[in-house]
Amino acid sequence: MNSNALFKDKKPFQQSRKRIAFENAPSLLIIDDDIDASLPIQTFLSAMNVNCRIVSDPRDAKKLLCSGNWDLVILDWMLNEHLTGAQVLGQSEKMFSRIDELHLARTDNPLPIITYSVLPRDLIDIPESDHFYHMAHWRKPVDFRNLRKHLLAILQVLSVPRKGGS
Repeated sequence: MNSNALFKDKKPFQQSRKRIAFENAPSLLIIDDDIDASLPIQTFLSAMNVNCRIVSDPRDAKKLLCSGNWDLVILDWMLNEHLTGAQVLGQSEKMFSRIDELHLARTDNPLPIITYSVLPRDLIDIPESDHFYHMAHWRKPVDFRNLRKHLLAILQVLSVPRKGGS
């Protein structure tokens, strides 16, 4: 899949006229087996001083999801023919539950997850968890201008200092 399959716009890299940089830079993890689909988001976020990491190997996604101090995760729901977003979240939930330090950190500050897929929201079944919650669902192809607007609003909330510092 190329980045144009994710976005409706033909020029997702086009820079916004309004430049915004966050003082309390949020950390964002993008889990997507197609790096080309995530690069426009990463480029946009990096220009605003957002710490953004893409993980394309679904097997590494669980480790990164649990080990990082992420403020937001954007998760491709259909990662590949062997692994779905639900499986990544389910495996991560087991890890959160087994390791007390992770469990306590995320119970106090659940991780917001944004899913995206060609599937409609009602077909996305997020496992219940005390450690993360489903913030939104974006349906592919995504209009990049709307995506930027939604991400800005979310990031402005996330850049406010959180309980526990950061």
